[in-house]
Amino acid sequence: VLFLPSRYSFYSMRFVLVLATGVMLTLVMERWVGWLQWQWRQWGEWSGLDFVRVVASVGFAIAVLITPAIPQLFLHGQSWQVGKPESIYSYLEKTPKNTLIASLLTEVNDNIPAFVQRSVLTGDEFALPYHVEFYGEMLQRAIDLLAAQYSPDLSAVEAFIGKYGVDIWIVAEDFTAPSYLEQHDWLFTSYEKAAVVAVQQDLLQGVEPALVKVIDECASAEASGFYESGVIALTAECIKAVASAK
Repeated sequence: VLFLPSRYSFYSMRFVLVLATGVMLTLVMERWVGWLQWQWRQWGEWSGLDFVRVVASVGFAIAVLITPAIPQLFLHGQSWQVGKPESIYSYLEKTPKNTLIASLLTEVNDNIPAFVQRSVLTGDEFALPYHVEFYGEMLQRAIDLLAAQYSPDLSAVEAFIGKYGVDIWIVAEDFTAPSYLEQHDWLFTSYEKAAVVAVQQDLLQGVEPALVKVIDECASAEASGFYESGVIALTAECIKAVASAK
């Protein structure tokens, strides 16, 4: 069964359109140059409308030639993804290739595999229910991650790290705000909504997640700049060490 069949023709169609556009523009420009030469020979008989036509056509030709040479204009709106904050990707590029990252941050989860070739535990792009067993695994990981990130018990956090072999845990500075989870639509599936609501209720009642207690001690030294961008990277080894010491 083909899921999202457009993915098989999406990029090939772009190449076809580029070539077709080049051929079309060549033919149009050829006719336009011929028309412009004819107009130039008749310039002494130009009317105001003829002058407007020539100016407009020359302006359009300049725009067609110049715009693709200005990335800020040409690439805008082309569905390009830019990883932010950039410091998170610079930091992760220095980690071992087999590093496993856990995070509820949608932007980080979606882009880490493509931008720095590191694995993520789960995420929005991996939560599409096309295959029952795969989706079930991604769903369980998301529920376990949600429960561990907001658990007040550090031993539960340690157990989660041991179960999945997490190396780095990335959180947002404001992840303890009750409204934070509402920014992540992918968590509100029919199965996960109950878990999200339960967490929000705990936060409203003043329950403090155990991860808050280890942020100052376990934030990666290389990731100190993340505080400025609202993203914090915690090393799993440090979290386990703190948990074992208590």
